[in-house]
Amino acid sequence: MQCTNCGAILDEASRFCKSCGAPAPDSEETRIARSSSAVPARYDDDVESVIFTVRPTLLFIKLGYAVAVLAAILLTILLAMVRFIDIPWYFSLP
Repeated sequence: MQCTNCGAILDEASRFCKSCGAPAPDSEETRIARSSSAVPARYDDDVESVIFTVRPTLLFIKLGYAVAVLAAILLTILLAMVRFIDIPWYFSLP
């Protein structure tokens, strides 16, 4: 690496020129990125796998709705039967 000011040879780890004191060029700034192709390379040996499907999820949602409807029907039947059950006086409200 050479000094941009005086042309002296610099160590790789030095941050300033030993001859003129000018800051050494940053090695990160002088790197040039390789140009990548616009189209990514296709790999035919890649195995595609299904990560998420909608069918099992909808199945559980519909099953949940069915359980909720069944619970509502059973609750309605149980609440209708309350008037036929003899409630002792110490449980009744004033």
